[in-house]
Amino acid sequence: MSDTLCPVFCTAKLPIELIDEFFKEANKATQDNCYEAPVGYLVASTTLPEVIEESATICPIDEQALQDNPFLNKTTTEVIDWAQSNLHPECGLLNDQVVILDDRTAQDKTCLLLSLKEHYIIEFANRKTVPGPEEAPDAWIVIRSDFQSSIVTIMTKATGVGGDDHFEPLGREGHDGVLRIRETHAKDG
Repeated sequence: MSDTLCPVFCTAKLPIELIDEFFKEANKATQDNCYEAPVGYLVASTTLPEVIEESATICPIDEQALQDNPFLNKTTTEVIDWAQSNLHPECGLLNDQVVILDDRTAQDKTCLLLSLKEHYIIEFANRKTVPGPEEAPDAWIVIRSDFQSSIVTIMTKATGVGGDDHFEPLGREGHDGVLRIRETHAKDG
């Protein structure tokens, strides 16, 4: 199991079945790609458990968990600002890479990935917080991803196995702008 989990925020009112589907697909992909256990964590409260690494989100998700979701209708910058102020790898949750389930998630079963670019990780290393994507858009990768690719892509970068290049398939001509792990593996071999 990873010592650090990937935070997943839900900023839209989504059916619990869709959130379950997200975690089923994302958890399967992470377990198919070298993780023994799920590494995603649904952040549905501003109060976090004492032992995060033992709190990965698995299905079925209790509907009550999202009843008082403090991130409903929050912007990406508000989510990142909160993550920067309240999360850190030492507590078991990444704060420079997150997954957001938003209004578009219900339409096309994609999610938003926010990842601090590699060279900014070094530049901002001595700061307690990093400017959000609206304040420092060049510092962030902000892309759509299918459910399968979301957490495994974030964790590949977070663990140092991969880098910003995992987001490159989106730059190809004619690409729809949604990261899909199947396309990345097909390209590699």
